Amino acid sequence: APNAPLHLLLIPKKPIKSVDDLSEQDAEVVGKIFLVAKDLARKFGVAESGYRIVTNIGNDGGQTVPHLHFHLLGGSPLGHMNDRSTSHTAAPRSGTLRDAGLLILLSLGLAVTFNTWMNPRQIPWIRPKHDTSIASDQDIDALIDRAGTDSVVTQIVPSDAAGTSGDSSTSMAANTSSTQANTSVGTTTTSTSTSTTSATTSTSTNTSSSSTSSTKTPCFVAAPGEVKEIGYDAFVRLLGVNCITLIDARNEGTYAKGHIGNAMNIYGAEVQMPQNIQRIATMPRDSYIVIYCDGGECELSHEVASVMKNFGFGPIFIYTGGWAEWSKRSKE
Repeated sequence: APNAPLHLLLIPKKPIKSVDDLSEQDAEVVGKIFLVAKDLARKFGVAESGYRIVTNIGNDGGQTVPHLHFHLLGGSPLGHMNDRSTSHTAAPRSGTLRDAGLLILLSLGLAVTFNTWMNPRQIPWIRPKHDTSIASDQDIDALIDRAGTDSVVTQIVPSDAAGTSGDSSTSMAANTSSTQANTSVGTTTTSTSTSTTSATTSTSTNTSSSSTSSTKTPCFVAAPGEVKEIGYDAFVRLLGVNCITLIDARNEGTYAKGHIGNAMNIYGAEVQMPQNIQRIATMPRDSYIVIYCDGGECELSHEVASVMKNFGFGPIFIYTGGWAEWSKRSKE
């Protein structure tokens, strides 16, 4: 069917199959159709700008059921049809472009509304660039060397280990009392030369032990805000270090299906939630942080690292291979 802003269909009361079936007696009917079309053009305000009266004849003319009828077409696109530089499909094409533009604007409006008011995480419109570097073999070697000289283990321990911690405290208190008691006994027997020699020897031993303890290289050396990426080999080596905290940045459901070692779960997409901020703020800052997710770009790991960096954690290592690489290579 013809396409125009104004499209009226005119059908004569007398049934006529097509123009080919018109006779002299039908002249009055056809003439009346044109008079009606003229009145309708004035009524709909297209008489001055111009309009068309057309009819379709036969199958090639677009008639499915042959019957004589006329189309009154009017509106601004009709004027452009006479322009040589404009094809006859200008009107349909402009309508399609208009609809596409409206659809795009509607989609943008819905996206802005959802991300601004309905999405608590508010996805950034521009993908952030993470300021990271790649850890060298020398960096990992130095860390492993330091960790190997200390037996102190810094880990996130389960809550059921509180009883063990209490026993340890009790034992330390008992040893302190015992030491104080021995010191008291040594004081009351200073009149003999044997006791004096024993006390001197004990003091010298304790001083030497204290000096040796104070010169031990610590397992962890802080570097607040430092974030570096590591590959599979470096990640495996770091897993053998006592003073590391391993974090799985994937969602809770994926984490429950399988994770690496004793990794704790902090979902990168929800790291800004109050409960996760509180959790990070209360974590000890005396261990190396190692984070992984599914692999690849590892956006979730970078999100967690970014928040932890602001809280003074570091060094922070991001295993870029993630669970995807680990689950394959660890079985080889």
